[in-house]
Formats: sequence, C-alpha cells, structure tokens
Amino acid sequence: MTTPLPIIDIIVVGASNMDLVSTVARMPVLGETIHGTSFSTGFGGKGANQAVAAAKCGGKCAFLGKVGTDEFGKEMIRNLQTNHVDVSHVSVTDQASSGVAPIFVDEKGRNSIVIVNGANDLITPQDVDNAENMISKAKILIAQLEIQSPITLHALKLARKHGLLTILNPSPAPDTTIPEIAALMTDLMSYTDIVVPNEVEAAMLSKQSTDIAATPAGLNKVHDLLLGQGPILSLISLGSEGASVAVKTTSFVHPPTLVPCPKLEKVTDTTGAGDCLLGTFAYFLCEYLDKHAKQETTPHDLFVEQLKTDGISFIVECTKKAGQAATFSVQRPGTQKSYPNAEELSLLLQAA
Repeated sequence: MTTPLPIIDIIVVGASNMDLVSTVARMPVLGETIHGTSFSTGFGGKGANQAVAAAKCGGKCAFLGKVGTDEFGKEMIRNLQTNHVDVSHVSVTDQASSGVAPIFVDEKGRNSIVIVNGANDLITPQDVDNAENMISKAKILIAQLEIQSPITLHALKLARKHGLLTILNPSPAPDTTIPEIAALMTDLMSYTDIVVPNEVEAAMLSKQSTDIAATPAGLNKVHDLLLGQGPILSLISLGSEGASVAVKTTSFVHPPTLVPCPKLEKVTDTTGAGDCLLGTFAYFLCEYLDKHAKQETTPHDLFVEQLKTDGISFIVECTKKAGQAATFSVQRPGTQKSYPNAEELSLLLQAA
C-alpha cells in the first residue's frame, strides 16, 4: 500500500543553520577581543525559521533543505519534526558540514551574524524536482537568498508552473551593483508574487541608498521600484515601526500603507524577528485563501481575484497579526524558540 502524502499548504525552500549565540555588553571593534556574558546554541537559518514560525501557528508546512551528517544536522531535523514541520524533503550529505551561524547579541538586543552555509550550498535542482508532487498540491512557496540563487529561481519557477503564490525574502541583501547579481535578481523577481525585504534589503534591491526608506517619500519610491520588477505585493518590514505594504496588479493598485506593530519598552533579542513576521504572515494568508477557495482556481489567481474583491484589507490584517507575533518574539531570547505557538498567538490576538 502506498502511503498518502501529507497535506502541505506552505513549502519553504532555504537554509537551516545551528545558531551559536554569544551575548556581549557591546560589539567588539575590528581586531578587539572581549569577554562575553553567556553562550547558547539554537536552531536557525532563515528558511528553517520561517517554516517553524508558520508551523508553530498551526500551519501545514514543509521544509526543503539539506544538512550534513554531523550532530548539528541530526539535531536540526529533530527540531523541525518537534515543531511539526514536514521533513520528507530535507536531505543529508557527507560532502559538507551542516550550516552554522555565529551570532553576537548586545545588551540592547542588537545582533551581528556570520553565516557558514555548508550543506545548504549543496541543494540541487533535483532536490527541488523531487518535491514537485508536494509542491503541486500546496498554496504558498517561500524562498530566500541564503542558498544558491539558481536553486531558489528553480523552486520559484516550479511553484509558478503549478499556480502557487510565491514569496521571496531577498535576504541576505543582494549587491545589485554587480551585473551578474542584478540579472539574476531580475529573473527571481519576475517569478515572485510577494517580496518581503527589510528597509536595507528593499533599498539595495531597488538600487537606492540604504537610508532612502527612512522618509515616507523614499519608502513610496522603493515600493514603486520593487513592484515595477514583477511582484504583486511588496511588504517592507520596518522593525519597531511595523511594516509597509503596497500592491500593484494590471487592474488594481493600492499605495503604500503603514501597518504599525505594538510598541515595547524593552527588547530582549531581535534575532529572527523578520522570519517570524514572514512565517506567520504566510500562515494567516493561507488561512484567508482557504476561506475563499474556489474549485479550479489556483492560489495565485485567487489572491489576485481577492484583491479586486476585498482590496488591501486582508493583507493589512494578515500583516498586523504577523507583526504582533514578531513583537512577541523579540521579548524572549533565542530565535525559533521565541516564536509564539498557536495557543500563545491566540491569546495575543484576543488581547489586541
């Protein structure tokens, strides 16, 4: 008897890393050695973070990635399973170590991160193709720029082939002053429905100065430039200010709208907060699409139809809820372990 495939709504293609976290009073300057105050390990990688964030909310989520044969790799797979993420397309290689990310967090919650990709760089087009059956039945595919960009492009193309809604988190920020990277980003954006950068990533992707999004006029310009590259929706995360969303289709345009998040007196750790925002946003968006599902209508087409029917209101609502989840996460130490589960999220939304 053939075992039926699990029902998966959200597929995340990306990196999984073991975070090696040192807390410090302040960041060291170049060449300086300082004492830290504590050390811990945690699970990270933008792709794995986003998958866990969506699954902890209650989303039916799968992760497509690669780890090494080392203990870090085994622990990462176990952690994904513990958080109810499907790992049937997480492969193992003996050709590289699992990915690691040394992280320094200062007493104000600010962080600096170095990523060593390891096995993440060995994901192949065949690894993606092996998941085509699962992808064809899903609603949303999420990708980032932590793995090899041609693999990300291959995944986005496959998702587009099957009518999924595609989300690209262009992080780490691409250097679009390099012609080869600029050309690849043009291809990636042409297969992206929703682009979700932070302020710096948005500026770099639109070839503007990194502080341009600091003013309303600059932020509006960045939205226009991003939407001009192919996406339907640009969602720019603004840290403690919340997020800004704008939409452009052939028949519907909505100017940038600020979606504020709750204000905090103290922040403990911002590591992975953007991934929490994106993962929970995808969960709430998927929940919305489920409520309005139509037979023979793909998730991509349904999203466009609902923009005509409901305008931007459902996007604002999904973003607002995701912002509350991200705000919750920065009040606790760690990355994935700081994300709210379904019960915590329900209480958050009830109290809002």
